[in-house]
Amino acid sequence: MLADSVESAARALPDPTPERIRELVDRIVKNKMDQRQLDETPLTLAELSA
Repeated sequence: MLADSVESAARALPDPTPERIRELVDRIVKNKMDQRQLDETPLTLAELSA
């Protein structure tokens, strides 16, 4: 779910620099968390930010 979201969004970036991709990943993860889509995952925030 996360990888698919990030991959498709990153492919749509007009100028995909490492910094822009990092920001994109942060936004997508925050959005998924805000929507409570990660509530049942065994992943920790530390693992997601590694």
